[in-house]
Amino acid sequence: MIRNRLIFFACALLLSLGSGIKAQTSGDSISFDMLELEGKLLLFVDKIDAISADVTYANLEQLAKAEKEITSIDNKWNMFTQAYQLDIALDEKLLNLVTRYQEDKQQLTDTIQFLKHRLESFDAFMAAEIYIERQKEPYNKRLEEAKRYSQMEKLAPMLEKLKAKEQQFFAELEKNYEKAKEAAQTYDLLQDRMKKLEENYIELKIISDTIQATEYKPFIERIKDYLLSFAAVAIILMFINMVHAKIQSYKQLRKSAEEYKKALMGNDEETPSI
Repeated sequence: MIRNRLIFFACALLLSLGSGIKAQTSGDSISFDMLELEGKLLLFVDKIDAISADVTYANLEQLAKAEKEITSIDNKWNMFTQAYQLDIALDEKLLNLVTRYQEDKQQLTDTIQFLKHRLESFDAFMAAEIYIERQKEPYNKRLEEAKRYSQMEKLAPMLEKLKAKEQQFFAELEKNYEKAKEAAQTYDLLQDRMKKLEENYIELKIISDTIQATEYKPFIERIKDYLLSFAAVAIILMFINMVHAKIQSYKQLRKSAEEYKKALMGNDEETPSI
């Protein structure tokens, strides 16, 4: 009987030791799996951070490539985290890595969108600037054509056709101007160039308005308009001369008053005191 009991306790002890060894081995396995999981999550974070370091001075083509890389990384990230979502949810360190990845990825995405918008705005400004600069000669040419068509009644239909075409040209000009204006608001460095572009735009708009206002007039009417414009110029010149004469007269009076004042002060100094 005693012998049987000793055998029973020995077997129980062996089973207990076996369970302890198994439990310890299982704990080590779990610890190792968590470290490996943490390392793989860090690899995803490092890939996102590496792209962030490269996009600062990237061009549009490089930014597009970076966006594709982010999409590829994010797809793999989603598949991986879904497969281990229970393990991640139970570990605070892994949850912090997930948060860090999401924040870094969002910041990188926002940076790329900002850089893309700036580069696209700059390209749009350059295109608009070149377009508006090249319109000076065509606009002057159309103005000369409009003046020529306005001199003969039989050419009036051609004048109207020219004016209709010019409206289309100006609509395109205005569209480019608005693009440049919007781009200049994004890029502070474009403000000085925008002033020059605006001057060119205003000059072309004046020509456009002149073309639209051009119409056929009989010869007598054109002579009358010429004489009236000549008279207007003469009146303006006469007014300018009159203002100039008044200014000169005022300057002379002021000079005379100063000289008189100096003369009086000189006389006071020469008068002997009693």
